[in-house]
Amino acid sequence: MKTQHFFEDFTSLYSLSKTIRFELKPIGKTLENIKKNGLIRRDEQRLDDYEKLKKVIDEYHEDFIANILSSFSFSEEILQSYIQNLSESEARAKIEKTMRDTLAKAFSEDERYKSIFKKELVKKDIPVWCPAYKSLCKKFDNFTTSLVPFHENRKNLYTSNEITASIPYRIVHVNLPKFIQNIEALCELQKKMGADLYLEMMENLRNVWPSFVKTPDDLCNLKTYNHLMVQSSISEYNRFVGGYSTEDGTKHQGINEWINIYRQRNKEMRLPGLVFLHKQILAKVDSSSFISDTLENDDQVFCVLRQFRKLFWNTVSSKEDDAASLKDLFCGLSGYDPEAIYVSDAHLATISKNIFDRWNYISDAIRRKTEVLMPRKKESVERYAEKISKQIKKRQSYSLAELDDLLAHYSEESLPAGFSLLSYFTSLGGQKYLVSDGEVILYEEGSNIWDEVLIAFRDLQVILDKDFTEKKLGKDEEAVSVIKKALDSALRLRKFFDLLSGTGAEIRRDSSFYALYTDRMDKLKGLLKMYDKVRNYLTKKPYSIEKFKLHFDNPSLLSGWDKNKELNNLSVIFRQNGYYYLGIMTPKGKNLFKTLPKLGAEEMFYEKMEYKQIAEPMLMLPKVFFPKKTKPAFAPDQSVVDIYNKKTFKTGQKGFNKKDLYRLIDFYKEALTVHEWKLFNFSFSPTEQYRNIGEFFDEVREQAYKVSMVNVPASYIDEAVENGKLYLFQIYNKDFSPYSKGIPNLHTLYWKALFSEQNQSRVYKLCGGGELFYRKASLHMQDTTVHPKGISIHKKNLNKKGETSLFNYDLVKDKRFTEDKFFFHVPISINYKNKKITNVNQMVRDYIAQNDDLQIIGIDRGERNLLYISRIDTRGNLLEQFSLNVIESDKGDLRTDYQKILGDREQERLRRRQEWKSIESIKDLKDGYMSQVVHKICNMVVEHKAIVVLENLNLSFMKGRKKVEKSVYEKFERMLVDKLNYLVVDKKNLSNEPGGLYAAYQLTNPLFSFEELHRYPQSGILFFVDPWNTSLTDPSTGFVNLLGRINYTNVGDARKFFDRFNAIRYDGKGNILFDLDLSRFDVRVETQRKLWTLTTFGSRIAKSKKSGKWMVERIENLSLCFLELFEQFNIGYRVEKDLKKAILSQDRKEFYVRLIYLFNLMMQIRNSDGEEDYILSPALNEKNLQFDSRLIEAKDLPVDADANGAYNVARKGLMVVQRIKRGDHESIHRIGRAQWLRYVQEGIVE
Repeated sequence: MKTQHFFEDFTSLYSLSKTIRFELKPIGKTLENIKKNGLIRRDEQRLDDYEKLKKVIDEYHEDFIANILSSFSFSEEILQSYIQNLSESEARAKIEKTMRDTLAKAFSEDERYKSIFKKELVKKDIPVWCPAYKSLCKKFDNFTTSLVPFHENRKNLYTSNEITASIPYRIVHVNLPKFIQNIEALCELQKKMGADLYLEMMENLRNVWPSFVKTPDDLCNLKTYNHLMVQSSISEYNRFVGGYSTEDGTKHQGINEWINIYRQRNKEMRLPGLVFLHKQILAKVDSSSFISDTLENDDQVFCVLRQFRKLFWNTVSSKEDDAASLKDLFCGLSGYDPEAIYVSDAHLATISKNIFDRWNYISDAIRRKTEVLMPRKKESVERYAEKISKQIKKRQSYSLAELDDLLAHYSEESLPAGFSLLSYFTSLGGQKYLVSDGEVILYEEGSNIWDEVLIAFRDLQVILDKDFTEKKLGKDEEAVSVIKKALDSALRLRKFFDLLSGTGAEIRRDSSFYALYTDRMDKLKGLLKMYDKVRNYLTKKPYSIEKFKLHFDNPSLLSGWDKNKELNNLSVIFRQNGYYYLGIMTPKGKNLFKTLPKLGAEEMFYEKMEYKQIAEPMLMLPKVFFPKKTKPAFAPDQSVVDIYNKKTFKTGQKGFNKKDLYRLIDFYKEALTVHEWKLFNFSFSPTEQYRNIGEFFDEVREQAYKVSMVNVPASYIDEAVENGKLYLFQIYNKDFSPYSKGIPNLHTLYWKALFSEQNQSRVYKLCGGGELFYRKASLHMQDTTVHPKGISIHKKNLNKKGETSLFNYDLVKDKRFTEDKFFFHVPISINYKNKKITNVNQMVRDYIAQNDDLQIIGIDRGERNLLYISRIDTRGNLLEQFSLNVIESDKGDLRTDYQKILGDREQERLRRRQEWKSIESIKDLKDGYMSQVVHKICNMVVEHKAIVVLENLNLSFMKGRKKVEKSVYEKFERMLVDKLNYLVVDKKNLSNEPGGLYAAYQLTNPLFSFEELHRYPQSGILFFVDPWNTSLTDPSTGFVNLLGRINYTNVGDARKFFDRFNAIRYDGKGNILFDLDLSRFDVRVETQRKLWTLTTFGSRIAKSKKSGKWMVERIENLSLCFLELFEQFNIGYRVEKDLKKAILSQDRKEFYVRLIYLFNLMMQIRNSDGEEDYILSPALNEKNLQFDSRLIEAKDLPVDADANGAYNVARKGLMVVQRIKRGDHESIHRIGRAQWLRYVQEGIVE
């Protein structure tokens, strides 16, 4: 393969679909006629009816579910097996799957299930089930396809997959463990209360026994759970647990209230309570929810806030029926069993951050304990690390007692006397600790979340008592601030309480704690929903972006364009003078284009699209040429009929005969020459070349598409619009504006190509399935800002020439929302005639293997840079490095600093979000930036015939980055893949040349999902590499700090650490050298190079936390700090040849704390603050020099830390290239850390 053929080979590989979006502008009397005929009103009503119908369908599902579950039961054998394997997670998981499968089968085998997701549900089943809904269902007789997405969602209800939205999951994974927990609680009650007292209590509760319970023993019988799957039984059971009140106010106490009475009388007796079962999915239960679906006005907001304040206060602080509140529970936590109160794995990082100001403090201790319990054997360091991680992931929760023990014995620092997680919770988050200089010290005690709540709710009451009749609530910034603080504090307190929720699946839970805890937490479930609704009401924009779908009373509107279907779909497309129009025929005008009037000389005209296709040849050809009921238009002879009926033409079929396949294909070929489909001018391959009938049908499909234009007098169209027979819209975007300048965007070019004579190669195809939408005007002109025409206005981008702009038309802020708008979404297919190659990976690898003239673009998402690029050749030479903070236009006349603009906008958005003010959208700005970045990268790909290498970033790696957050980085990757899926390099090139509009490059695999993109390390020319230490690898020596951050624990451990160095010496030039032999240290990555000389020379930027705040200190001479320390402790560094002995003779903590601090600074390769970001390696190279990015002048090595990241990403890509070149294609996704180190340190590719 020659280099110049690379791009030619990467065209027309596979098809892809795109949806093009336009605005529609009504022409003539179109809008008047639409409104007069009530079309918009009816579609708006249809939207309301759709919401009502969904609720009706849910009622049907609810009834169906109850009907099936009322007669369903698990076998005693499987229930006993579940109980016996509770503590065996793998065995229990298999049993749970069997139970889910059994439930799912019970649903799917019922006769009603066959139509529950089909049109028959609305047309037949629901009207029969409930005649009251017949009229509503009738409205959707012809619109049942609109319910398809809703049906797809509801399929989740019945799946056996382990998803929380399914009925089987709710029964097996949620309520069954709760029921078993209650059985254990009842057994414990009987034991602690004694049989007589227990039976007396049960007798007193007889009036709230569930109807399926005959004796108290039934409540402890696992078989009783078979009654507890339907909502009616769950409600009965929950009334037994919590009691209920009748309509006349009579209170019937439940068992928990009786238990509480016994607790009050016997305070020394710790009696467990029972927990409520969750309601069945979709089931309706009585709810005291105070949250409306929407908040429309200030009065509703105040009503919600008052009700919320009362509920929240009663649940969190006040005692209900002498039962403990959440605050009481936590403050009295020491009275419960710490071995049976749990923290889920998901909450460990939050607790760690809250207490120690470190996300991973607790998880590090867990890892250390696991390593002690599972010592390394013969496996590699990396394999051992994976083994430990896998073991840790098996645990889903930890008890408080276990965590306290773990922190006491496996923290790197010694914890203060009396420390316990329990004290953190009993103080309601009032105790916080600081990890500093090898110590953990209590630095804050007293102020807690509860104090914030008290203050915030006191201020909230003042607002609730205030009169807002004259001033809208949203305009009162002080009131909004007070409401926000109150709800924020309530939300924080709820999240704090939620930290002890565990997973709910723990075998041994303190039921006396969790019964009360669960009851009170359930009452706060609506808090987040209420928070969102109040916030959304107070911060809503003055306009609405909501739109609804238009059907024009035609369920098949825009479903296809074929001329034969115009009478059904009533949709046509016109063109006139380069502008395009959508026509929708009314019922009285459906025959408008059956016969076209003649065009007079010099008469103005529209071009009308004539669309013909055979959409599915494998269905249509047999239907036309072998009809079952009518006489075929082209009758085959009997031998062909026999072949078709006996299916002997089908490969893989018993009796397959190749001659029969060829005979049938020849018949089809001949028939197509006389049928009306002959207009497609088919040109087929020789019959003997087809391996199966599918290949022939594919050739038919590729050729059976034709778009032509016929002239229709403009007067005829205008008259039809005037008379209400045709609704006519201009298909519009900014490229069709009279003010449009420059080259149209790609979607406009795609659209025009659909109707172009140059589309004969069938690259672009117009598809059915388009949609029309309508958005009402929601902003009055007096409520927006208008800048008058003819008056100068300051430019937003100050880098543009001049400071002001002048327009000859008014500039209206958010003008698009001041008018009613119609929208047209139309799908198209690109490359629908293609080579059917969807795996581009092998083609790219073949190219790489055979070409040296390629380059590698490494992209790093930096700390100080939005994105950073380094370009290298196959010898590893750095050819180019630059930041993408500032984007320069193709002409070079405009530079835009997106980092500053995005940073400023993010800060402003954050401020407004914190103050609950309306937030200006940043989406368009980010999209604009990403679009320009992708454009630049794609141009580099083409110019340098390069592959692109990205970091394979997972969620944890993305955490903490600021400028280009996770969602935007994902968007960058999506946009890059999407662009490379179909890369038009030159939009002016309207020929069939590679890179032009009709032969775009396809350099990546089709993107089906973002998750799929990262499952394999390659998508065409895109490669994804491990991000490990890309920014922290010394580009000159390959040195990486494998020792990690050293923490001071005690003098003994500090001595052991420094004793492992071969030598510590003074170099006579003012620096201290550490002779490092990695084989003497326990490192987690294997490396072939063990020996290094490290120097203290150079400046460092130190960051530390004091009193919870980050402090930055610039240390200009680190070596001097070492020397001052040695002098302070009388270490004669000028005299001693090896300073180890003198260092190890020290016995004072202060010395080692300071020495470790300085050592960590020496090992700090990356140094950054607000002004600088540089790489300074401690490792000396063969010339006894260290790498300092600030000294790079030739630009042949990275000039800063982000440049180093991009450079090393590119070098990891080079490793992939070199593996491919030696024929090792399969291992490109297995480049380990040890292999990376060997490559950068020794130049060896493993």
